Amino acid sequence: MNLKVAQVAKRRNEFFKMAVKICRSTFVADDLVQSLFIKLLEIEANEGNLDRLAYGAKEINTYFCYRIMQNVFLDAKKRKLNETVLFYDPLDIEDIKDEVEAIEEEINYLQKQDELLKEVESILDSLHWYDARLFTAYHKEVSSVRELAEETGISDYSIYNTLKNVKARIQKEVENEKVRAYNRAKDSLQ
Repeated sequence: MNLKVAQVAKRRNEFFKMAVKICRSTFVADDLVQSLFIKLLEIEANEGNLDRLAYGAKEINTYFCYRIMQNVFLDAKKRKLNETVLFYDPLDIEDIKDEVEAIEEEINYLQKQDELLKEVESILDSLHWYDARLFTAYHKEVSSVRELAEETGISDYSIYNTLKNVKARIQKEVENEKVRAYNRAKDSLQ
């Protein structure tokens, strides 16, 4: 199979969109994508190819790439949080506290987003393979139902209904988990 970084680099725009979702900044997103390619080059140098990161014939695991970029971003935020205090004048302590709170809120937001993503992944694992694959392909690989229909040969209507049903199932499962988490927290307080 021999999946190489050059083949993965063709999907740079897709990874850039993922990076923007992680950091909400196009400037930082470009750095995240570069960090992703550096990490992939390191793996390729050590192993000769990226086969262990692929699923399918020549398709990189986009979730793995997402996690690399997210970890790079969170590590940078934590480093910035630890180094920030060293570079500020002690008189600006209120500014430092505000910045630390903002960074902590962003880290908490990203961690909650990561937990939700893991929960959705586990729900997808419990679905029929067809439903899970269509949902994943729609959200990670293509931009429209029509494009997915053209690529797969499946009717627009069938794809639309499948996506609608999967989305409803995921929303229901997530809501059920929120209720269970609330009940667990309530029970622990009693």
